[in-house]
Amino acid sequence: LHYNPAVLKVVGVRDGGLLSPGNFQSGDNGGQVFATALLVGNPNGISATGQVAIFDFQVIAPGPADIRMEVIELRGVDNQFIAAIPSPAP
Repeated sequence: LHYNPAVLKVVGVRDGGLLSPGNFQSGDNGGQVFATALLVGNPNGISATGQVAIFDFQVIAPGPADIRMEVIELRGVDNQFIAAIPSPAP
């Protein structure tokens, strides 16, 4: 997730719960924040809708936030790619 670090500050990245319990990691590189989530202990995978990650920002200055998601990569239990269509936050 790309953002304008002159306008926004990342205050947290949380596990959205869709793949819990599992392995969740996140990081912030100042202008780009990421989350990686792995479903563990379920060899059949899941069929579900929901939140994988929740990104919390604080506005620190006026200006364009420039938030944009550029990469979504989902994989199945056999490591095959799965199409992902993000939906906007409510």
